[in-house]
Amino acid sequence: MKRFLTVLCAAVTMLSVTACASGSGAENSQAAVPDHMEVVSDENVPQAYADVAKAYFEAIQNDDYDAYLKTVYPPYLDVYEAYLQKKDSSVEKAFHKMAHVFDEDGYESWRLTRLDLRCKDEPDADGFFSTYQKDGIFDDSFIETAKKDAKEYQNVVFSLAALYAGDEEPVTVVQGKQLFMIQNEAGVYLFG
Repeated sequence: MKRFLTVLCAAVTMLSVTACASGSGAENSQAAVPDHMEVVSDENVPQAYADVAKAYFEAIQNDDYDAYLKTVYPPYLDVYEAYLQKKDSSVEKAFHKMAHVFDEDGYESWRLTRLDLRCKDEPDADGFFSTYQKDGIFDDSFIETAKKDAKEYQNVVFSLAALYAGDEEPVTVVQGKQLFMIQNEAGVYLFG
């Protein structure tokens, strides 16, 4: 049975997951499904970017806020927190909500089984920043500082598959969405 989930990409992302559990009676058919998230990326995705993207989605899957914080560009966290406080929310609340976006009625749990990554041919920092500027999250000062801080940046297109407890086959839960990723002197981060 195929499920199509609407995924809200708030602050460049979406997603969620909870603990995984194997479905009873489906062990034989699930033997071919890896018990961890497989990451498949094209040759244009640097390994450091793939590692951060994987850590980000594992943090969402495990509802692990501390792990999530290690993957997100720190100055972004500051401006996003200020934006959310105006709406009586916080980054932590938004994260925990995101960590349940794949929950579906009738299923106790799910786990991510596959993450596909590819870089867009040409990074589009201006397009990314202008979207968040229009939404009132970024201002000119933040954009200028982030661009100066970046050694490089990439728009990484991703798709995700998840296995719901009790099902035999994973289903695609996100397809063709984007992460904006940045590398600076401290490492690689994403906005999300």
